[in-house]
Amino acid sequence: MPVKKSTVAAALVGALVVTGLTGCSDGHPAKTAHGGSRGTDDRVTGASARGMAERAVRATKSARSLRMTGHLTSEGERVDVDMALARSGDCTGEADAGAKGSARIRQEDGTGYVEADDSFWKAVSHNGRNVAGASRLLKGRWLKVPQGALPSGTTEAGTDPTSLCDLGALLADLGPDRMRQASKGRKTTVDGRPAVSVVSKQDGGTTTAFIAAKGKPYLLRIAKKGGESPGVMTFGGFGKPFAVVTPPQSRTVDLAELLGVPGGKSSAHTAG
Repeated sequence: MPVKKSTVAAALVGALVVTGLTGCSDGHPAKTAHGGSRGTDDRVTGASARGMAERAVRATKSARSLRMTGHLTSEGERVDVDMALARSGDCTGEADAGAKGSARIRQEDGTGYVEADDSFWKAVSHNGRNVAGASRLLKGRWLKVPQGALPSGTTEAGTDPTSLCDLGALLADLGPDRMRQASKGRKTTVDGRPAVSVVSKQDGGTTTAFIAAKGKPYLLRIAKKGGESPGVMTFGGFGKPFAVVTPPQSRTVDLAELLGVPGGKSSAHTAG
């Protein structure tokens, strides 16, 4: 029996509120080698802790591309993340929440694509009765999320898996307003690169940012203990290009079309 578009749309919109796949932080100490760092740049290490954090955010955001790997914890569940991000907003990668499922995420020119298993859709859906229909519709297909597809001014518009492509949002914990009480940590290395740490306490947790101490002051790692969404994220591959392979139209289901947004077109309207 065909699944009604309104029913499927309700399930998919609910599924896009994925708070467990956003944020960036740490429940385990960052694995770094401590000790003196040679060849550090005094222009980086000589700045205040807040100044270092601001420079790191600017430098990292200015990178044409980068790779982000690590894990975070949300509501007691660990989510492993491996994403390539571009300054343009393009991205490609995946997130694995173990028993709660995994998803592949791609974004190009503002249009997002999500392919996930049944466990993922079930875990993030707010209406279990609609999960079966959504799963059938998306079997072997990608959910296409065009810009503006989610209703503005609603909770559905707040968070979705492609939020992992928003580097600015992921670095929000290092904004100037949240780093006023930051302090410098020790000099160290991250994956062999000289680094210096900046520590701040906020929202019941401790966030440590590891910043490159030589060359551009890129953010090399963020580690957060306690508070919400603890975890570790490591950044690298700065400036290295990557390709986003968007799925063919025959393998996509357009959320805009399901929601009745003007201009939305879907290759699959119903599922038997």
